Amino acid sequence: MKISIKSIVSIFISMAFVINGLSPFNINAQAKDKTLKLNYIVTNSFIAKNGMPDGFQNKMKSSYNKAKLVYSVAFGINIEMNKFIMGNKTIISTNAEKCPNYSVSNYDNACNCTSGNNCGKNPKLHHSNANYIIKENLAPIYDFFQINVLLTANDLCHHADHNPSYLTHSYIYGIADTNENAIIVTDTKIKDGPYIYDNLDSTTVHEIGHLYKTIDHQNNSSYDQNCIWGANRHQYKIARSCKMCTKCVNTIKSNKNRYNQ
Repeated sequence: MKISIKSIVSIFISMAFVINGLSPFNINAQAKDKTLKLNYIVTNSFIAKNGMPDGFQNKMKSSYNKAKLVYSVAFGINIEMNKFIMGNKTIISTNAEKCPNYSVSNYDNACNCTSGNNCGKNPKLHHSNANYIIKENLAPIYDFFQINVLLTANDLCHHADHNPSYLTHSYIYGIADTNENAIIVTDTKIKDGPYIYDNLDSTTVHEIGHLYKTIDHQNNSSYDQNCIWGANRHQYKIARSCKMCTKCVNTIKSNKNRYNQ
């Protein structure tokens, strides 16, 4: 019996997940035939935090590699990263970076130019509003078969009266916009008991899932909360393994053709 190189690689990846106890889903042994292309863009704050030229690019590749592995193994979705060429279209200053309360090196501040209560009404003035940043900085380069992924070190916020899963105004680690085919991920660290971990990789996986119609279900008791879209998403072991509940897995499977080319 002949075994292809692709099959051998798939077997070793599967073994790695199982041996390390990280497999929260069934291994997808099918050939990867669904392609999602990621177009990475970074802010000046992300570069300032991680270093130039290799530091920020290594962090960016780590985000991509995690997403590629998880969606390939779990769903047979092939994720590709467009070649990153440094320039004014891939390294940008967002509305948040132009806020007088921020600076390139002081990226952990929040925007105080207007109150959080006015964040949704005046996003141009509440500079950390992630929805406005997507529309202002990412929407102009919209392409249905390509997802714009913005990595930033700035604290961002979200005003979501329409979404009962969130407080009216809250600070967020990332956001996905299915209308603009864009996600933003904030590069920060999260503390869970004795663990302090980098959230960039798991949040990238989380936000890509929203593009395939997963929902944040921390307030929905019919879902398993030990899931990267559940109430326990920031627990170290769940974030590290990108554990997914059965309902979210089925949602992604049902929508896996969304970006098929």
